[in-house]
Amino acid sequence: MALLSVIIPIKDEQDNILALHGRIVSAMQPYCAGSNGSGVHEFEVVYVDDGSIDKSPEILSELARSDDRAKVVILKRNYGQTPALQAGIDYSKGDFIATMDGDLQNDPSDLPMLLEKISDDCDAALGQRANRQDGFWLRKFPSFIANWIIRKVTGCSIKDMGCTIRVMKRDLAVALPLYGEMHRFIPVLAQMCGGRLTQVPVKHHPRVAGKTKYNLTRTLRVVLDLITVKFLYSY
Repeated sequence: MALLSVIIPIKDEQDNILALHGRIVSAMQPYCAGSNGSGVHEFEVVYVDDGSIDKSPEILSELARSDDRAKVVILKRNYGQTPALQAGIDYSKGDFIATMDGDLQNDPSDLPMLLEKISDDCDAALGQRANRQDGFWLRKFPSFIANWIIRKVTGCSIKDMGCTIRVMKRDLAVALPLYGEMHRFIPVLAQMCGGRLTQVPVKHHPRVAGKTKYNLTRTLRVVLDLITVKFLYSY
């Protein structure tokens, strides 16, 4: 009986955590209870608190006490999304690894569909935001430019590098060289590790609580980090 681990980095998402967990349970509980193509009949949700300064750690701790499917890793300070993802992967026990953000913009109802895409010929199913609910100049346009540059430099054909909802086989997830801020290049790293990828349209919602952690500065960092990725991709 296969297990899915859903890994979610959390940074100051006190107003979103409980709603997010409820949506994950609503999506995964009936999927696991029925007949499905992935063989997944159990799931856990690994929340990694990345140095939150709001009440997220307390809410997560209480959630873990009330639902044994909720696992919590609390980091001592803000290390960043890549170390948080790595901590979640290290802590998880799943045969399949899913990742998503904690801001309710990803839709947990897409998880079963992504799981069904995994097969002997597909190691990772990556989301592609079909109708992205973000501002054009601060989010969509910089993302479009960054995606274009990444594809040109690396040769990876994935169109939406920044979509954080994805499902992959465990052996691929643990092989990813995640350090620094390499979470931005997970599709490239997965392909570099020999993973066979597919990308499918997923839902995307506007943020309703909390503040976005993204800005133009991060887009510029993507371009600089490409130097490291290109080096890794070449050897």
